Amino acid sequence: MNEPFVRRNRVDERLALAVAAVGGVAAVFAGAEPTGSTIIDALLVFVAVGVAVWASASAPWWAPAAAAGIAAVIALDPLLTGIAAAAFGVGLYIGVKQRD
Repeated sequence: MNEPFVRRNRVDERLALAVAAVGGVAAVFAGAEPTGSTIIDALLVFVAVGVAVWASASAPWWAPAAAAGIAAVIALDPLLTGIAAAAFGVGLYIGVKQRD
């Protein structure tokens, strides 16, 4: 009954949260103004980007790779298609190497 704990996900949650916070702060300074109110805009952008970055960092390898593949297929701008295709390739590489 006392089986040792086996960690299935090798993501360090503290590191993922730190990267999410840095991403959120960077996004706040990018200048998005969804509501026109400075404080509310900063909070909304920080939370939205932080959650998206944390979810991507905590997800299994195939989830962001699939999202990047879909983005590559539906992107209209060739530059964005190339960026998404590169992200898809990196995701597949990570999956083949069986790393997080």
